[in-house]
Amino acid sequence: MELSPADPDLSVFLGLLYFACLGQGKYYEALKAIDKALQRDPDVGHHLGFRAAVLGHLQRPEAKAALERYFTLRPNLKTRDDYRRIFVPNSALADPIIEGLVKAGWEPEE
Repeated sequence: MELSPADPDLSVFLGLLYFACLGQGKYYEALKAIDKALQRDPDVGHHLGFRAAVLGHLQRPEAKAALERYFTLRPNLKTRDDYRRIFVPNSALADPIIEGLVKAGWEPEE
């Protein structure tokens, strides 16, 4: 990332860095990575969801607003299984992301 700061795929790499940090419980670092990705591409829906999740883990007051912005783009996301199936199938990080969304205020249907 430092060698090629203008790389057109940099937001993808930052998203992967977010996953690595989240998986290690390094929530502040995960937030930094996803915020940088969103600076480059501010309307990437899954990045908005990742941001809401990490803000939920950090119990930050702006988590609820981030969650609401995310769900304006994902109105059909209703259950935990919806999230697992659509966004991170077969990923060990699905549950930590979902947990963060719940902490941000999401009330998934059962």
